[in-house]
Amino acid sequence: MNEIETKAREIEGLLDEEIRLERELAGALAAQGEALLQGAPEGLERSSRTLGETFEAVRVAARERRRATDEIATILGRRSGAALRDLLGEVPSPWRGTLEERRRSLSQARRESTARGARNASLARASLDAIASVRGLVDRAATHAEGPEAPPPLRRLDRRA
Repeated sequence: MNEIETKAREIEGLLDEEIRLERELAGALAAQGEALLQGAPEGLERSSRTLGETFEAVRVAARERRRATDEIATILGRRSGAALRDLLGEVPSPWRGTLEERRRSLSQARRESTARGARNASLARASLDAIASVRGLVDRAATHAEGPEAPPPLRRLDRRA
């Protein structure tokens, strides 16, 4: 096995790990979405912790893949920082198809986790809008109430208050 094939095998393994982590990230985002829908603070806290750990693992895996891609670029006489898709034409045939398939799978996994993240952001915005609406209704009701029955003013519900 020559140097290019050795690096191609390494990149294949790194892509497989990134794909696995992106799918894990999508699962963690799904759990966060459920916690948002249920209004479960414990679930949000747990899913946020898991998301942070998974994001870090994805970042490390991507950095490792870029390092290996730079090494194969150097072997091929190309510039450092070249994208894997730009190098595929110069990789030996059996590896070319394998790496292209893994690259596509990674792109698909990223699209799925990105879509779940966007959905969660939308759910969070909707939750905040609903809280603001309820606060407004309670505040209006409080201005109409008089005497000892008047509810106390609302305090902020988030932790920044």
